[in-house]
Amino acid sequence: MWRIVFTTSRHPTPPVRRLARELSRLVYGGYRVNRGGLSEEELCVLAREHGAERVVIVGRGRGGNPGRIVFLECGERSPIRLPFVIGLRGVIFLGRAERSKDVTPIYSLGGCGYFCEELSMAFNIPYLGEYGEEVKGRVMLVEYIGKRLLAVIKFVEEGREIGVKLLVNKAAVVRWQKDGSI
Repeated sequence: MWRIVFTTSRHPTPPVRRLARELSRLVYGGYRVNRGGLSEEELCVLAREHGAERVVIVGRGRGGNPGRIVFLECGERSPIRLPFVIGLRGVIFLGRAERSKDVTPIYSLGGCGYFCEELSMAFNIPYLGEYGEEVKGRVMLVEYIGKRLLAVIKFVEEGREIGVKLLVNKAAVVRWQKDGSI
């Protein structure tokens, strides 16, 4: 059973596809779906058929690199775009990670509680507060930077970084138009 579906925007580049694939391995219950010609409605129908509640779309930015992450909630009638959008400045691939076998909670490093709460709601996974040395297993760790870069999202397992690092340029709460534009 799937919990969350990861896919790409239309006409993805190899780095965009790779990020969607890596995130699907790192987040518990994640499953990667090739977008093809599927609309957001069709993606949500596919997700609901397999028990998933969310669809995460990785989109292109400058130079064909991953540029933003958009979240959809699979409602009864039609998909609902969540108002939280992550703008990426860059992605660092650290190597292929094993598929997560347990829920991947979110922890913060240094005062980014509001961002972590929004991220928690978007991914539908728990935010458990400040990171401590006693934390075991795989976690999503959000480190607040604050100057020219908002935060770094990384995955840590048994004290070492795995998978990818997301350099977050901005995170916005947006109001979507009926046609899906901002």
